[in-house]
This record gives sequence, C-alpha cells and structure tokens, in this order.
Amino acid sequence: MHTEVWAWACVLCGSVGAISWAGPAVDVVTLTPLQDATLYEDAEGNLANGSGDGLFAGKTVGGVVRRALVQFDVAGAVPAGATIVNATLTLTIDNVPRNHFATEFRVFRVFKPWGEGASNDTGPGGAGAPAENGDATWLHTFFDTVFWSTTGGDFSGSASAAKTVDVEGPYDYSGVDLTADVQLWLDGPDGNFGWAVLGDETKDRTARRFVSRESTVADSRPSLRIEYQMGGEGEGEGEGEGEGEGEGEGEGEPTGALRVTLEPLGARGAGARWQLDDQPETYTSDTTVSGLSIGEHAVTATEVNGWITPAAATVNIIADTTTHVTLTYTEIPSQFGSIQVFIEPLEAHLAGARWTLDDTPWLYSTSFTLTNVLPGPHLIHGTAVEGWATPASQSVTVVAEQTVVTTLTYTAVGEGEGEGEGEGEGEGEGEGEGEGEGEGEGEGRSSFWLSTISAALLRRLPG
Repeated sequence: MHTEVWAWACVLCGSVGAISWAGPAVDVVTLTPLQDATLYEDAEGNLANGSGDGLFAGKTVGGVVRRALVQFDVAGAVPAGATIVNATLTLTIDNVPRNHFATEFRVFRVFKPWGEGASNDTGPGGAGAPAENGDATWLHTFFDTVFWSTTGGDFSGSASAAKTVDVEGPYDYSGVDLTADVQLWLDGPDGNFGWAVLGDETKDRTARRFVSRESTVADSRPSLRIEYQMGGEGEGEGEGEGEGEGEGEGEGEPTGALRVTLEPLGARGAGARWQLDDQPETYTSDTTVSGLSIGEHAVTATEVNGWITPAAATVNIIADTTTHVTLTYTEIPSQFGSIQVFIEPLEAHLAGARWTLDDTPWLYSTSFTLTNVLPGPHLIHGTAVEGWATPASQSVTVVAEQTVVTTLTYTAVGEGEGEGEGEGEGEGEGEGEGEGEGEGEGEGRSSFWLSTISAALLRRLPG
C-alpha cells in the first residue's frame, strides 16, 4: 500500500493572515482474488476447474459457452467508512484461439455466493474436469447440492465495465459502475459475491483463457487496484482577518450525464463504440459520460466490419439526470462457412472415434456441424481408436455461407488374426486338409497385415 497526498493551499488576497488546507490522503491497495472459477456450459453441471491455473470466458470453437467468476475480499483490505475513489480490475489473457478476432468482454456483479473446489483440468483447461465438492458449475453454486436460480449463474443484467480484447496480455476494466460495486461491497460485505466475466456468446471462437489466481506467474494473476479516502475535514491553520472584494459564482453551471448502450452483443464483440458530438474520443457500450452541458447532443456509432452502422441520434441532456439511449447495429450476412463431418461406420464412432479441425484440440462427434469457420482450406483429422485404422486427414475448402459435408471412413483391423494363428500348426502335416487350412490362414494373415500396413502408410501421407 502507498499513499498519494492531494493538497492545495488558499491565500486570501488583501488579508493580514493566510489560511492553508490539506485534503484527505488517497490510499491505494492492490488485491488478488479470494477465489475464482469457470462455469462450463454443461447440461449435467458436472464440469469445473476450481483449482486450475486458467479461467475461461466466451464461446468456444465448438459453440459452447464459458463464463469466469472472480471475487476479492474488499472489506478485509479497505477500512470501513472509506470512500472508494477508483477501482480497476486487471485480467491477463494467456491463450487465444486460432484465427481469433477482437471481441468484447464484460463484467457483471454476481448475486449469489459460490465456491471454488479442488477440480483441476491439468491440460489447457478449456474442457474442464469432473466437478468436486463445493465447485461452482453451470448448474451449481456449490456442487452438487446448491443451485443457481438461473442456469449459467445469477448476476446483474447491466455490465459494470467492458473491454475489447484481442491478443494475449493484461486488460484493465474500470469506470464509475465498477467503482460503485467496490463501494457497495465495502459498505455491505455480506453482499460481495464478486463478478462474472462474459464474452460475446453470440459467436463461436470468442473464448479466451485468462490467468487464474493459482498461476505460478504472480504478476499475471487477476488483481483489483482500489484507491480510497478516509473521511475528514482536513487540517489547517489560520490567523488574522481578511478583507477583499471579488465576484464569482458559488456553484458551476448545471450538468447532466449520458449512458449509451450498443446492441446487439455481437456488434460489441466486433468492436462497436460510440462518440459524442464532434469529439474524437470513443466509448464502449454502457459507458456513462458525466459533466455534460444541458441541451442537445449528437451521439454517433463507429463503423464495424460485418455490421451496418446505426443512424446518429440526438439526445437532450437534463440537469442532474442520466439520459440513456440505445443504438442498434444490423449484422451483414455471414462471411463464414460451416463443416459437417460423418464418421463411418457407426461402430467406429461408438468405439470413440471423433474428428478435429486443423490443429485445434476440440473433438466433435459424427454428423456434428461446425459453424463460423473462416473461408479457405482446412484439414479434418480423425482420432486414433483401438481396433480401427485411422483414415487419412482430409483437405476441404470452406466457402462463405455454405456447408462442406465430408465423411471419414474407419477400417476395422485384426479380423482373422486369431483364426490364422489357430490353424497354422497343421499347415505341413497333411496335403488335403492342411493345404485348405493353410490357404485360409494365409488369406486371413494377408488381409490383416495389408490393412495394418495400409493404415500406417496412410497416416504418413501428407494431409
């Protein structure tokens, strides 16, 4: 913790003395999370990653949602009665998906207590691990006996802060609403259940991995920087009597505030922002700008690739009031394509065969259609399954607004191996029966080894 002292002095001209005043100090404290977790979209509510070193939010390549939770012990670090001047939440991204694009993440105040259990996906973490007692899941606040009122978590419908992110690195979330959350938790600790972090859940490939509090890289862990002041009039000294004349206004001109919401969520994720009048500064959705002069102001939305920009709006700012306006973008027809893959025969799929796209780790079942795939060439791979020869990788070309359909055909291996070994002993003992059995055996062995060698060669061929 360190202290920044704001001070100012006032000298009354024409007086025989002087009056000085020192304002209250601003103290700063930086917290690491009390707990954090990921909610994995799962109808059974059986997935979690409470003790993993990553947090996940957004929508995966496979079209499933992830939401992160993070909670800080504000009342344990800031003295009661303090005034929160500013708060900044910092989250660090350490992994982004292939062919990623800029997308918006927002934080929302959570309404229910939740837990961090011992579950730990020791891999990248995006798939989750079996939930442990006390874990927060898609269905549970505490696995497996206490539930959210709403599937996927109970949190505010209004974001406390938002940030557009892209590549790996730290990102700061701040603003008057986030600061108000921290003040609320200081004044009422029993209502502090932290924030939920949500990405753009209208599009695939928006998921990001954030560093969790369990990370071995301490500087990358989530943090909450709080600036606060303790109440007080300050201290000062003064002597003498002063005389003077002057003119001025005791209060400034009345002002109002403006909050602009940009819809839909997909446009925000694509980088939509808004501007006020002719000012160059741009703002994210639901940012509140205060101190505006009374009267009419122009609000315009920025251009976003893939979206039709809404018309500018004229708003009337009223004294001591926050005016709210919504600007709605319209999505241009999709520039993405889709891939649907069938796995044959059905027995191979039942044995565990799945397919993957390019070098991504996500696995898909037979007949699954993967949407929002970038146009261009892609490689489809079949997973290895015991007892089956893995088919060669297939190259497909995706076209915007079209679905490519293909089939991966597995071949069973090992058929006839047992029969051949059993009949081999009689091969040279008798001409008639021995020749017949030997011939059958040879065909069985040849078929088996040809299948095995072919599968090996196919795997060596370039995709």
